[in-house]
Amino acid sequence: KFSVVIPVYGVENYLEKCVNSVLNQTYKNFELILVDDGSKDNCPAICDKFSQIDDRVRVIHKQNEGVVIARQQGVNISTGDYIILIDGDDYVDINYLQEFFNVINKYECDIVCDGMVIESPTKQEKKTPEYKLGFYDKEKIVKEIYPSLIEDERGKYFPPSLWAKAFKRELYLANHLLVDSKIKIGEDNALTKSCIYNANSLYVMDSCLYYYVQRENSATGNKRVFLWNYPKAIGNHFEKYLCEGYDFSPQINRLVVHYLFNVTLSQFNLDKSYKEIKKIIIDNLSDDYYKKAIKNCKYSIKYFKGFFAKIILKYKLIRVAKFLHKKQK
Repeated sequence: KFSVVIPVYGVENYLEKCVNSVLNQTYKNFELILVDDGSKDNCPAICDKFSQIDDRVRVIHKQNEGVVIARQQGVNISTGDYIILIDGDDYVDINYLQEFFNVINKYECDIVCDGMVIESPTKQEKKTPEYKLGFYDKEKIVKEIYPSLIEDERGKYFPPSLWAKAFKRELYLANHLLVDSKIKIGEDNALTKSCIYNANSLYVMDSCLYYYVQRENSATGNKRVFLWNYPKAIGNHFEKYLCEGYDFSPQINRLVVHYLFNVTLSQFNLDKSYKEIKKIIIDNLSDDYYKKAIKNCKYSIKYFKGFFAKIILKYKLIRVAKFLHKKQK
């Protein structure tokens, strides 16, 4: 049995398509948990409507506390053998659960990973995990996934999203409460990588049955200003919970620098003068934790993007950062 958990907030124009894509699955043994995270639009009513017409749908209404707590509360009341997460503005293929079942029925693995279709208003693009397809036991996970689980010298990392995956419920439960609810960005990465680190088996499918919908006003848009504490929060999480039997410290340094670079560029979205923004960036890059991560971060010179990002942060090349921010628009 699958427990499909959908955190819901501000997605009234997408939610019905998302929910219907689950209810119309060819595989029928599932429950659907909709967690209304205090949404101010018509989402609460849409959730209630579905619970009234299909007894597989359960609804939680709660005050807004963010996606981490919303998912936790949904998973806490789940009764399935496997947890599947879907974002409320995305949707899945009609055979999504059936394909997960086929793999689990044969291999009984802890995690199953699917590919995805990135859907924009103008096109669809398939994206499969850049790892060997098929079954991984613990030895193979350590040998073939651990070296790039977080981020390797070439900038490669295992897909960090919680969606497009099925997690054995016990494994997910053991790890999801470890993620600090204060982590507002990168929470998927923190939880996904912790689950893989603790998994004894994993399977990578060759299909792309999850549709990730890119919205024009998406939270991943170019106008956000990221908080300076989030690279450190993710780094601290991995240092605390991925600390036995394998040295992930080089990868953690790269991830912190990767996120720190994104935070730095985002500061130019502030409604402040260049002089003010420059001071904010320099002050925060002087943090001892970040200075250490930058110093110890090693990218392959062939991975120019990461290598260049480190140089910009190390030497505080603020005008170069501003130029790159403009190029992103």
